[in-house]
Amino acid sequence: MILKTNFRGIFLAKCLVVLFSCVKGSANEAPKVYGIQNGSVFLNIPDFKVEKQQEITWLKNSLHLTKGKDSYVKYYKDRRKYEMFPNGTLKIDCLVEEDSGNYKVTVYNDMIRDVRCSDMMPVRIR
Repeated sequence: MILKTNFRGIFLAKCLVVLFSCVKGSANEAPKVYGIQNGSVFLNIPDFKVEKQQEITWLKNSLHLTKGKDSYVKYYKDRRKYEMFPNGTLKIDCLVEEDSGNYKVTVYNDMIRDVRCSDMMPVRIR
């Protein structure tokens, strides 16, 4: 009986540690993304609204990955690994440790250049 109670207490404590470690940081802090090897991750653009004539560029450690405008997307790296959706979300498939790094998205508009430039999104693969 005591063993069951200790197990429940330890389990509850571990859950609380995980919960509170997920909510730490400020609202303006760039989201940290974690992925599992051979899995996939989705990198979203926070508070993004799709409008015509927008150009979206994704970079990893300052190297171009994709550039898209309307329904046209240009891929600078392996097309099977990266996929950009119309809402600007970047999907990274078949994750390997080398996919860890800082990802940055920039949204341009025909009228005003550099409408939105996000902070670096650190991605860690385990």
